[in-house]
Amino acid sequence: GIGWHVASRWGHLWRFGWSITHVLPPPATEPAVTTKDAAADEKAFATAIFIKPSPVDTKQPTMPKKLNETALSSSSSGPSDLYPQELPQLVLEDAVLYLRERIQCVEMVPLPSFQSQDRGVLNDYVSGSTKQRAGQLHEMAAVAGGLLYTLLRRTEQTFAKTQFQSIARRALTDCSGVVTRKRLAMESMAAVMSQTFHNASEWPFVTMKGYETIVDVLSRSGSHDNMGFAPIVQAGEEQSNWEDFAYDYFDTRISNDGWPDMTGINKFGRGIWRMKKTENGTVRIPDNDDVTLERGILTPIIQCCVDNPGDPILLFNLYSERVRRETMNGIIECSKTMRQSFGQTQENLYESCWGMTEFVRIIRFNQVQASSSIMFAPIYPADAPWEVSGFILSPLVWYEIFENAFSEVIQGVQCVLTHHSHGDRHDHQEFTFTIRNGRVESIMEGYLHDHKYESLKISGNLTLHRALGAYSLTICPTDEFIDSYATNNPRNATIAALSVILLITILFFFYDFFVRREFHERSQVLKAKRTFIRYVSHEVRTPLNAVLMGLTIIQNE
Repeated sequence: GIGWHVASRWGHLWRFGWSITHVLPPPATEPAVTTKDAAADEKAFATAIFIKPSPVDTKQPTMPKKLNETALSSSSSGPSDLYPQELPQLVLEDAVLYLRERIQCVEMVPLPSFQSQDRGVLNDYVSGSTKQRAGQLHEMAAVAGGLLYTLLRRTEQTFAKTQFQSIARRALTDCSGVVTRKRLAMESMAAVMSQTFHNASEWPFVTMKGYETIVDVLSRSGSHDNMGFAPIVQAGEEQSNWEDFAYDYFDTRISNDGWPDMTGINKFGRGIWRMKKTENGTVRIPDNDDVTLERGILTPIIQCCVDNPGDPILLFNLYSERVRRETMNGIIECSKTMRQSFGQTQENLYESCWGMTEFVRIIRFNQVQASSSIMFAPIYPADAPWEVSGFILSPLVWYEIFENAFSEVIQGVQCVLTHHSHGDRHDHQEFTFTIRNGRVESIMEGYLHDHKYESLKISGNLTLHRALGAYSLTICPTDEFIDSYATNNPRNATIAALSVILLITILFFFYDFFVRREFHERSQVLKAKRTFIRYVSHEVRTPLNAVLMGLTIIQNE
């Protein structure tokens, strides 16, 4: 558009130069000659020079009719065509009168065109205007290139942000779906246990036959591989009797299913155990001391670990650790509240009081802090609704969930996982998971995402329960994610656009060169015409005077 505008401007200037070298101003007493036909221009030119009436004597000479028609019908551009070949055949008196009047009328008509100094001014204008237009064109090209690059780069960034929000929403939905499916699978297992051992008096001396098979089927829909069963055991005599019951069950599995001979046996011997920190590290000790009696209850794992029968985690007392204990106490208190509200009805029995721990390290896995949480679902005997007799538990390994939610091509995404405490505690824990290439690269404590992308973050609750607080997930992009959508297209497009503008500029200068050259050539033609007119004006009047003098003498004689 810029090139076309400039070219059109110079086109007007070229046409102006053409007009001043082809068409001269008309006589003062005649209309202006506007024809563009070359022959007509030359005829008008000659007519203006040789047949223009004198400014002093404005009376038009009377030409013989035949001579007048002959002169006006001439199509030649030379002045000789104004003198018809039929002149010797005219009446002598008419010829003398005609020539006398013509001699008085023949004069040099000044050309009001550009003189030499005017052409210099015009050349300076053309040259200066060309440089100015070229400078403006370069400036506009630079501005246009910068705007084009910025626009395309912002378009890429906008696309990256849109893609992030789509990816983040899908990942949030996937993570929430994993938690929901796990909860439903655990509630299904709890319902099976409730209906199988419906009498509360049977508890805690119960084990589910075919437990591993049921868990394997549920795991296909619950997005998990492990699910444990832990009954509530009262400390003291019931604990001792239950330990004998557990080892009888292990012996049966060892004999019938090939479990390891040392199943449920630790270095200290048989019995329910817990972890204790010592100077030499964390060790397993029997959980049957005064601390156990003070707590009142135990929740040892008796069935679990489909992937590893006879796993060393068996008989671990979940209630011995603070994080797990707080979650189970919350579920028990929630169940008491629900029993007071609903009595013996089983409405929303398994949906009301399930819970999750805060961030923990799974003992049977070699994990760092914040890698996992444990989900608990209560078991209510069918004959005693809202009376918690045991728990179904399953780990939530967060980094595995995040890695399944993001594809391998995802670069630079941060997932901030927050656990909101329940009860009287109002604190919360936050850990930031950095994901690259679809894998969790680092886990750091705190809310560490880049705050300049605060407006792009996608947040949502993974869990919300009356017994516990909630897990919320916030997904944020990083510079690496935004840059992963950057391409060379803005640069290439800008270079291409500037190349086109440069090509147009080069064509413009070539066009200007040829226009200036033609303007110069036409100036030379105008100069030649002026020289010719001066010469003819002088050389024609002298012979005409001699002819007129001779004709006058002849006429007198």
